[in-house]
Amino acid sequence: MIMDSIMKKCNSKVKFNVMIGIVAAILFVVIFGVRVLNPIYDDWLYTGFDLSQHYLGWRAFRQSSWHFPIGLMDGLNYPDQVSIIFTDSIPLFAVFFKILSPILPETFQYFGIWGMFSFVMTGVFSAKIFYPYSKSKIVVFFSVILVLLQPVMIWRMFYHTALAGQWILIVTLYLLFFKKENKWYYAIIIGLLASSIHIYFVLMCGILVLGYGINEWIKRRFKYFFIAITCFCLSSIMVIGILGGLGGGVAASQEGLREYGLNFLGFVNPSGYEISSSCILPDLPISTIWSDEGFAYVGLGGILLIVLELTLLVLYRKKVFKNDKIIGLMVSFAISFFIALSPRWGIGNKVILEIPLPHWIENIWSIFRATGRVAWILIYGLLILGIVICIVYLPQKVHIILLTVLLAVQVVDIHKVLVNRHNKWSEKYTYESKVFSEEELLDVVSDNIEHLYYISDCNSYEMYEWTKWALDNDITTNDFYFARSNKTQVENNLKKALDERNKTDMFVIKIEDQYLMNKYQMEYKKVGNYYVGVYED
Repeated sequence: MIMDSIMKKCNSKVKFNVMIGIVAAILFVVIFGVRVLNPIYDDWLYTGFDLSQHYLGWRAFRQSSWHFPIGLMDGLNYPDQVSIIFTDSIPLFAVFFKILSPILPETFQYFGIWGMFSFVMTGVFSAKIFYPYSKSKIVVFFSVILVLLQPVMIWRMFYHTALAGQWILIVTLYLLFFKKENKWYYAIIIGLLASSIHIYFVLMCGILVLGYGINEWIKRRFKYFFIAITCFCLSSIMVIGILGGLGGGVAASQEGLREYGLNFLGFVNPSGYEISSSCILPDLPISTIWSDEGFAYVGLGGILLIVLELTLLVLYRKKVFKNDKIIGLMVSFAISFFIALSPRWGIGNKVILEIPLPHWIENIWSIFRATGRVAWILIYGLLILGIVICIVYLPQKVHIILLTVLLAVQVVDIHKVLVNRHNKWSEKYTYESKVFSEEELLDVVSDNIEHLYYISDCNSYEMYEWTKWALDNDITTNDFYFARSNKTQVENNLKKALDERNKTDMFVIKIEDQYLMNKYQMEYKKVGNYYVGVYED
């Protein structure tokens, strides 16, 4: 009888999780349409911006021979190798599908699959958090939908697609703070996953692991504080190393640290990418140039939930803070908020504090220069904790009403964004080069060309167009738009190629830089707004 009861309970939970996964997948299709799920439809991935970077990175990785470390490829940074990490092509999926490459069709994209996978993982693990606190599956269901309808994930999806994998934060919250048994070795799993999706998730998950360690320290389990943090760091470094992210001489830090931070009004400011994220609240001015990276709007439903959460925290503070996990979670929140702000603090369009830093600290911090992203810990942490607190401390009869109202407000508030995304990605896109004519190139480039070199500095869109053509014709490129790169090495390789005058090389000069043609003597032909130079007998 006891075994039958356990099996019935397990089956019930499994069925409910499957249902949540299906609902999350349906919600993904409602927002983004079904075209993006077609693995052999890739024209939509040539629309420019970061999306093209990610797909071209995957194509180059797939076409490259295997190397060790296994994340290295040899076609985009010729004659050097570069890691798949630096094209933000979701290494977890890139390596997996490269292994399957021999049985995959010639054209294959996994970015739509990744999008649906991210929705499903977010839904299932959110449900795992809420399920123990509520007897009502409707309450859990509405809570999951509220978490899924977060502008930060909807906005990142198919813009900076790897960073839409925010489910890893929910998995981390579940394993370290909301699972009944929290084990130190979960830190290993988190480190392996975070480092195989995007480097920024290593920072974010690391902050949560530190919060877990604080809880262990408070309980005087000192060794587990060090074990958890060490295991997380080692597992992350191991994966990054296997993917080739520790070598190659790429620049670890870049400029922009003080321009990519969170504004103090970020959580209530709907001003974001393409269109406003709110149909109700007004856009607010912001003090930084690159406000997109500090985008942290939670939606009006999320704002109301957090206000209610803070009220209940004050009213029931003695009970809430008796929980031995809450201190570490709050420490994680505080650390993430401070890092997200960056050394420049702004309220609206006013800079209220500029923190001077020693040069070496600024360099280290600049490794994660887009600090505003770290606010995602607060977004998901506060939303999930807020729902749990409401379920625990409010009367059961108001749970469904409350979640229904919050969800309805959220949908009304962000519905224009949802419609915008659906219209954008449901539309069939047919690729056509806006930079040059492939017919013109056929008249210029001979069959023996193997390598393309940029003499001019091309913007990212132009580079994506040339890279697509190069990959289509099994030609390497000497440079690409990488998340981090070694420009000195690229310049040295270009100089060497110009000095050696190899007939297998072609060189690209923008029309406005045609004065360079006198400097580098070779045969030039005009292709669109470019001159293509080759060495001939």
